[in-house]
Amino acid sequence: MTGMVLIYGRAFGNAHEAQRLYQEEFADRRLPHHTTFSAVVQRLRENEKFQPSTMDCGYERTEHVIDVEPEILEIVEA
Repeated sequence: MTGMVLIYGRAFGNAHEAQRLYQEEFADRRLPHHTTFSAVVQRLRENEKFQPSTMDCGYERTEHVIDVEPEILEIVEA
């Protein structure tokens, strides 16, 4: 991702030009869509890191289920 950011800067923020430059420089890599360049830079500006934010992105959180069955059985038995 660092390469994408650097190339996006070299292309003066032009995503199509960044895609072209990326293809020239990294011919052996998969070519990202042109919108990916601006999205990565925007994410870096907002979060100050490359990882996407997972907060409120529509995914449900996995809840850990505590095994309370023995306690429930004891209550019912009493």
